[in-house]
Amino acid sequence: MKKGIAWVLALCMIVVLLPAADFRADAASATVTDTSDGRIDKMLAAIDDQNFAGSGTDADAVKAMIRYYMLDSAFAAVNGGSFPYQNSGSYVTYVTDGNYGVNVTGSKGCMAYSNYVSKVVYGTQGKAIGQSRYTADKLKELLTTFGQAGEHLRIDSTHSVTFISCDDNGFWCFSYRGHDVGGASDSNPYVKLDYWTYATFTSRYALRTIWLYDANTAVNGDDAGSDDSADTSDSSAANTAEAKVTISLTAAPESLTAGSSFSLAGTVKSVYALKKVTGSILNEDGEVLQTKDDTVEGTLLNLRSSAVNRALIFGKLDAGSYVLHLTAEDVKGTFSEESRRFTVTEKKTDSGTQDASDQTDSSADSGSSKTTTDSKTTTDTKTTTTSKNTTDTKTTTTSKTTTTSKTTTSNTQTDTTSKPVITLEGLASVIKKGNSCSLSGTVTSGSKLTTVSGTLIDADGDVLQCTEDAPEDTSLEIAHANLNRYLTFGSLSAGSYSLKISAKNAAGKSKTLTVKFTVK
Repeated sequence: MKKGIAWVLALCMIVVLLPAADFRADAASATVTDTSDGRIDKMLAAIDDQNFAGSGTDADAVKAMIRYYMLDSAFAAVNGGSFPYQNSGSYVTYVTDGNYGVNVTGSKGCMAYSNYVSKVVYGTQGKAIGQSRYTADKLKELLTTFGQAGEHLRIDSTHSVTFISCDDNGFWCFSYRGHDVGGASDSNPYVKLDYWTYATFTSRYALRTIWLYDANTAVNGDDAGSDDSADTSDSSAANTAEAKVTISLTAAPESLTAGSSFSLAGTVKSVYALKKVTGSILNEDGEVLQTKDDTVEGTLLNLRSSAVNRALIFGKLDAGSYVLHLTAEDVKGTFSEESRRFTVTEKKTDSGTQDASDQTDSSADSGSSKTTTDSKTTTDTKTTTTSKNTTDTKTTTTSKTTTTSKTTTSNTQTDTTSKPVITLEGLASVIKKGNSCSLSGTVTSGSKLTTVSGTLIDADGDVLQCTEDAPEDTSLEIAHANLNRYLTFGSLSAGSYSLKISAKNAAGKSKTLTVKFTVK
């Protein structure tokens, strides 16, 4: 019998790992359907490696709850009943299985289930940490460091699972299935016990941001397995001693031309939740010229998508010497700082260019306009003075001005026929695998830009990543655009790719720039 089950499971694993066109929970590496499956014991034993200090519970109590939701709940993950709070229903703020009932943030389906279990186990749904698009190794690092059984792992706009435990190759979770590939909504309204390899999970959700709702804020590996509430002072002292905040700047200015933009890249990481990250630009006298605070909920901040990067405008700086200064502080009071010196040089201009552009005969994409002005002024002044206490002054002024102006304009709306102009910098023709790119440049238009999209396409023409901005202005700084913040070149495997930037303006005119590059 067990051999038969093993063959069925093996066949299921092969089927679910085949490529599919959409994101579905049934692509898990394995699903347990037999209560005697030996892997269950290993899954539960791995919870002993997790830390529950300060959470108000311990490993044994949490294992008991996981076993309950696996085997005994009304909607148990192994051969249980259907989950009643389904995707096709209304958002709910209260979830119960008849034994345990709690209030949750308005949700339904998989998210309602994950919020529910977290709230029952820890009394809270937790705050989001580690928001990123993950590689397999980075997801493993997140879960082995911060993941404890019962916490909610979220894939942005797509799916939620309840984390249980992990090993070197992957992790276990409860997952409300909802519906399988090709199935109607809620055609499979059951909670399942799934195992995902890190590689399969990150490949399946490669274009999505993933994060963990950290209901248990302890860090694994430090006093793992117990609450130890009686030793709170000692535990707190130990945690503070091990707290660490790291600022890693992978892209910072060194020498800029006046008026040019720059986008910061890198991360701020901490063991405990970050409290605040501040970025400032100072002149050589130490005077703060620009500064911005970014309040962070979590242990990781991506500088490229941060408020700091959006607020610091390097293009406003005059020629001179400056200092970029970053500081970060976590909730434990641990502090870190990083400074980089850089210079801004005068923008070079070609003499005579401006005069040439001021000629009265000009033409542009928006139509031709010709203006001719002939002006002639003649002034004749005559003054005669006779002295004997009598002054006779006679002034005669003759002024003649003749102006002839002829204007022929084929189109007075200069923005209706001009296409947007895209200037891109920062994308090398060859990128080392794993490296990020800091894009810069501008998109300009005679009329307001309505959309600017960025798309990464592979050699087969498949769209891998895409973003969109709605500037509602006549220009867009690429460094501060979504296409720079959210297109992740570092996640691309070796191969040939294209970056396509498309812009459309209010006049209905569009322009597309395609740049090919290779990842090695």
